Amino acid sequence: MLAVEAEAVTVLQIRVRLEMAAEALVVMAHTVVWELTDLAEAEAEQVAEPTTVEMVEMVL
Repeated sequence: MLAVEAEAVTVLQIRVRLEMAAEALVVMAHTVVWELTDLAEAEAEQVAEPTTVEMVEMVL
């Protein structure tokens, strides 16, 4: 009986660790998505606004 209880505790500990790891992965995935979104927005802003050289070329 004691062995069964010890195994149940071990299984519970493994489950808790897996749940914590899963939560950490979700947080990391959200962080990656946010970073990629920020990069995409920054790149879109750069493409939308002409550089100083391009503005001078348009005038000339």
